[in-house]
Amino acid sequence: RLELAGPGVLLSERASEDRGQDVALSRTGRLVYARQTPFTREAVWVDREGKWTPVDSENRILGMRYGVISPDGTRLALNSLLRPPGGDDGHIWIKHLPHGALTQFTFVGTINMRPSWTPDGASVVFISDRGGRRDVWIRRADGTEPPELLLHDRFPVDEALFTPDGTQLVYRRGSEDGRRDLVTLRPGHDTTATPLATSTFDEVAPAISPDGRW
Repeated sequence: RLELAGPGVLLSERASEDRGQDVALSRTGRLVYARQTPFTREAVWVDREGKWTPVDSENRILGMRYGVISPDGTRLALNSLLRPPGGDDGHIWIKHLPHGALTQFTFVGTINMRPSWTPDGASVVFISDRGGRRDVWIRRADGTEPPELLLHDRFPVDEALFTPDGTQLVYRRGSEDGRRDLVTLRPGHDTTATPLATSTFDEVAPAISPDGRW
């Protein structure tokens, strides 16, 4: 009768969480669903001829997302896709190159994502919902100090990175009409952000040239 009756009943704890169309119910009552499986993405080096090799052949990094190399090339900050129940991007890890350990970097919050390095390589900037909404946080890369809130914008933030001189933070945030814009701000100096790329479309994935001009 298209009426709900009784409490919900757990059918499986192993269904995929990515898309609603991963579950279907037949007219005979048989349920078909996609099982939750480990991600097969792998961290690799690619040369200019297109040849690829694992970042660490002894301890291959599977399920990596949003990987970014430190300025001195000795460490890789990345998202783990080992997500908590109901979570989005789990936690951030730091991998010492070429064959060092993979160390967990964040421990609080459901979403910890989009790591980026400060220009001196001493700290990692990342997005976290530990404060109740996606804000910009910063923590020393060696893990000796707890994370600090770097930026709380009036809109949720999705990614952020410093300019090479370390004076400005370029970040992507939401807007009143639902699209995403790129803005810039000097932490500790500016109280409002300056628009950088704010068209009628979504602006995503900022990357700053090494000289900071583009």
